[in-house]
Amino acid sequence: MNIRCETLPDYPAIAEVNILAFGQENEAKLVEKIRDSDRYISDSNFFNLGLTH
Repeated sequence: MNIRCETLPDYPAIAEVNILAFGQENEAKLVEKIRDSDRYISDSNFFNLGLTH
């Protein structure tokens, strides 16, 4: 498994995963609002690149 901090280019893929997982855009929009918040801590979000062999 390869895990790292998320970066700006990851945001569309993360939004797509949330939309597919929840069957709606509400959660993806919530993540965007959290990122736009002045209390958002970018170093606390991680992105799993999937299993690596």
